[in-house]
Formats: sequence, structure tokens, C-alpha cells
Amino acid sequence: MIDLYSDTVTQPTSGMRQAMAQAAVGDEQRGEDPTTNALQTQIAALLGKEASIFLPSATMANAIACRLHTKPGEAIICDERCHILNSETGGLAVHSGIVPRIVHGQRGHFTPEQVAEQLTLSGHYRPITTLLACEQTHNAAGGTIWPLEQLQAVCQAAHERRTGTICQRVSLPRYRAVCTAEKLLRRVEDCV
Repeated sequence: MIDLYSDTVTQPTSGMRQAMAQAAVGDEQRGEDPTTNALQTQIAALLGKEASIFLPSATMANAIACRLHTKPGEAIICDERCHILNSETGGLAVHSGIVPRIVHGQRGHFTPEQVAEQLTLSGHYRPITTLLACEQTHNAAGGTIWPLEQLQAVCQAAHERRTGTICQRVSLPRYRAVCTAEKLLRRVEDCV
């Protein structure tokens, strides 16, 4: 049986180990690792983007995404059980200086109305909300996947109020198992 619960428990097969041992390597920091370069090129093409970057962990990707899309003192909308809030050792506050706007989702998914409510609650003393995090797949909810229409509607609610969106904590083994079609990958990427 293959355990796809988390990318941290998935063990490589002997074929994977052999491929790793035989992979061409180079200095990644100088852009000289052909395997990393090929992966980044492949993912950029798959998503129809100019470029992509490989990051070794979802936690690192989340920290960088939050830091790039916010300024200290701003807020992020996220589900009450999401990984970015509960399993990343306070990274939202430590690395970005942002505060969570928690919504109570159904198995990790929330509604456009919940997003709109968080975005309309403003005032002189309340931090401005500038980012929305949608966990895909949702680890604490058993790996649930956002229905595409609901994800698009939630992101649209944020975009209408000029709030950025990130689709965070993508576990690649499960993501590949669910999103094998290039068209679906691009549709998910286009809405965030």
C-alpha cells in the first residue's frame, strides 16, 4: 500500500532511490543543477508560467509566499485547522509579522461569504487583510480537495477586494494523484 497521507511519510521506492543516485547534479545556487533546472522548466511549462522555483518544503514555500504578498501588521484569511496556522511554528508572525483572520470552514473549505465578511470587517484599529490562504489538499481535514468551482468563487471574492491569494501546502504525491490533467492544474493555478 502507498501512504499518501503526507509527503513526510511517503517512502521512495527502490526505483526512485536508483533515479536519485543516478541523477545529474550540479551547483543549484549557481543555476548549474540540470535536474533542478529541468524540474523548474517542466513545472513552469505545465502551469503556463514564465518560470518556477523549486523549494524543498511546503513550510518554506508558505513562509516565502506570505512574506512576499504581505507587509508586517497585515492579516491573512485562513481556515482554523490549516497547516500554515497550526503546523509551521508561528511562521506567519515570525517571518512575516502578519496575523490570522480565522474562518471556520467545512473540512477545510470556506465560502465566498466568509471571505467577504472578513474583508468587510475593517476599522482604524483592525489590521488590513491582504492575503487569502486556501490549503490544497487540506492535511488536517484528511487530504480534502477544494472543489474547483468553490475555490474559484472564494478567490474571486478576495480578488474583488484587491486581496491576494495563495494556494498553500500542496502535497505533491497527493496533488499528482488528483490533478493529473494539465488543464485542471492550469485552471487551479489561474484562480490563485
